[in-house]
Amino acid sequence: MPDASELTARMLLQLAVVTAVCLVAGRLLRRVGLPQVVADMAAGFLLGPALLGLVLPSVQGGLFPVSLDIGQERVPHPSLLVLQMIGQLGLVVCMFLMGLRLDRRGLVGNLSGSALTSVSGLVVPLLLGGWLGWRLAADTRFFPDGTDPAVAALLCGAAMSVTAFPVLARMVHELGLAGRTTGTVALSAAAVTDAAAWVLLAAVPAGRGSTPSAALAVLAAVLGYTLLVLGPGRLLLSRLAQYAFDGTSLRGWVLPGTIVLLMSCAFAAEELGVHAVFGAFVLGVAMPRGPLADALLTRCEPLVAHLLLPVFFVYAGLNLRPEVFRAGVGAGLLALVLLVAFAGKFGSCTLAMRLSGFTWREAASVGVLMNARGLMELVLLDTALRHGLITPGLYTVFAVMALISTVVAPPLALLLRTRGGPAAGGTTTPAPAGRLAPTRTEGSTRW
Repeated sequence: MPDASELTARMLLQLAVVTAVCLVAGRLLRRVGLPQVVADMAAGFLLGPALLGLVLPSVQGGLFPVSLDIGQERVPHPSLLVLQMIGQLGLVVCMFLMGLRLDRRGLVGNLSGSALTSVSGLVVPLLLGGWLGWRLAADTRFFPDGTDPAVAALLCGAAMSVTAFPVLARMVHELGLAGRTTGTVALSAAAVTDAAAWVLLAAVPAGRGSTPSAALAVLAAVLGYTLLVLGPGRLLLSRLAQYAFDGTSLRGWVLPGTIVLLMSCAFAAEELGVHAVFGAFVLGVAMPRGPLADALLTRCEPLVAHLLLPVFFVYAGLNLRPEVFRAGVGAGLLALVLLVAFAGKFGSCTLAMRLSGFTWREAASVGVLMNARGLMELVLLDTALRHGLITPGLYTVFAVMALISTVVAPPLALLLRTRGGPAAGGTTTPAPAGRLAPTRTEGSTRW
């Protein structure tokens, strides 16, 4: 068993390698129009058994060991647990910042224009994914033995309906669609579908309950927590924000106080039986906008984006099992999953936009953007895998689907915009108030 000194040295080397690989991948992929978060996802996957483990297995095993033999028993390597904890911390802070960036007024103001797209982008993938999960529930290669078909349907439906809002926000900004109708509708619809996906995400661990009443109890607790934070909690936070500044400087207690509150909310969510990121995201939504939010974003984003969040992608990549594709069954399932994912999200959103009066090019632009799943998909898969609701084989198939759907979105959206000329992407509309799309500044968010 490695001691603390050995684990510390290995962790420092891992962080150096991860940061360097993400930096290089970001420089390369930016040339083809892909945002940094896509490079982080790809780098995390490639540092695992999917590439490095195939080309240089001894290097990959020495740098990122996943198991350790103790006597006759094989246990997870302590180094893997360290990476998992760092990645979870990055995920919690990332989702808090994501909630902090969500423009509540802009979202409400654009709900009417994106209602049909939101509903279709949620319901159709949910039904198609539910059908897929129901059919796969009895297959022990993808679900544990004895899995309830309803739980399998919920998991696959949620995986198909989710949209990577942080990735989408970055794409909309970098593709120049932030002030256009298509960009605004895509962001608003993605926010609505992801809000529903958080409810589904809350129900995922509840699937562990032996009775429907256990799942309902968890969902009731989640609803109570959400109402408490967004109701009285939001009012209290607004009052505290009035004392956050001493002139133009942030008071010393604000940042550590916010960290205490953030970790407490994440802990409460875990105790309620859902993922800690749900508690962090709701707190971010409840935080008051304005100078306080800007100050928190400025101080927290660089460390999360450049160090903590890439570790989560590496941990996600280490959970991949590429051998699932060698038998051919995994490859066939991946093809089916990709077909269902693109038909459900891209097809339904494109058709909904067309029925709302947009041109086919504008509708397809929103469709490809909504089809990007990225980080949100990995959060859901990580939750299901940690709670033993899916196997590493199904995790691998859906994670690869998430990477593919995210990678192809920016070039397709750029192609549609370029061929449409200057007016492609719809008529220009006033940009939503607040920060639905991140601003491009040095050290700003990469999500």
